[in-house]
Amino acid sequence: MDSQPWHEQASAASHRMNIQWTRPALKDAARLYEFIASDNPVIAAGMLEGIRAGTARLSQFPQMGERLEKYDPRHVRRIFIGPYEVRYEVKNDAVTILRLWHARERR
Repeated sequence: MDSQPWHEQASAASHRMNIQWTRPALKDAARLYEFIASDNPVIAAGMLEGIRAGTARLSQFPQMGERLEKYDPRHVRRIFIGPYEVRYEVKNDAVTILRLWHARERR
């Protein structure tokens, strides 16, 4: 049984972390958008919105991604949003989006 009183558990569960994007991650998003928008800007905008919505969930559930132990002691994780891999770091009260790729891209 958890030792925290129920009201503290509820408070901890409702705490939202800040989401920050690094410059490389923003450049990744712009690059992916430009690639898709050259064929279909509507689909490209939908792709970005899906990634934004998926990463926004990290503010409430920062531990949901797979931990990448090769980056220890940093707390780097990854999630997949459709065919896109998002790598992020959990530190203090923030989730920092580090990089973003399509699964077929070479890295």
